[in-house]
Amino acid sequence: MAGFVDAIDTKEAIILFDAGALKTATAVKTPLGNGWVLLITAKQRTEPYRLAAQREDTRVFKSADAVLATAKKIGFQQIKFEI
Repeated sequence: MAGFVDAIDTKEAIILFDAGALKTATAVKTPLGNGWVLLITAKQRTEPYRLAAQREDTRVFKSADAVLATAKKIGFQQIKFEI
């Protein structure tokens, strides 16, 4: 478990996706522009979850391909990118 209220790890996201609790995935460019953060919208929450790293509250992806691969692993067929 990620341990942060607004963050979930990949395993938790897969479980929630399989249960039908997640709606959308959005990749957002980091403020410094050096990577991507995956935001996941749930059906029962107003604020999105951030995908967490193993020891950090936010996982920063170095490439768009890495974000796509993780979103696909979770189960999403579509993902939106915000630049």
